[in-house]
Amino acid sequence: MVSIRNIKDWLNSLEIPFELLEDINTFRLTWDVEGKSFDIRVTIRADKWIHVAVLLLRPEEVPQGSKEELYGFLLRENWMLDDVTYSMDEKGNLYSENDIPEQTNLENFRSELDAVIFGLERFFTTVSSRFGIEPSGL
Repeated sequence: MVSIRNIKDWLNSLEIPFELLEDINTFRLTWDVEGKSFDIRVTIRADKWIHVAVLLLRPEEVPQGSKEELYGFLLRENWMLDDVTYSMDEKGNLYSENDIPEQTNLENFRSELDAVIFGLERFFTTVSSRFGIEPSGL
């Protein structure tokens, strides 16, 4: 079973700086892409899954004229890219995210975190230019 201590140790071994928000069992990592900083959250959920997510776009940043084309493109990206998951929450925010079961280890954790980061970087090097989206970051 994964604990806050495990994730803390893994992030330290990967030499990734973080802030621990203990009250919500969340680690906050800052990642830079194209000169913009993004907030990656690693959360141990109540159901014991680890959720890794980074906000890509808020609903008001989604280009209205090409919304359906963008969503279709992201679904095709999910199909083509190994372990990259683009998702939308109930408010319409778009994320690169992954879920990791509690029975995991450093190797799996790193792989899932790398996939979220790859999804973030790909979004703002490939997807955003195609749809004219400027990354806003933090």
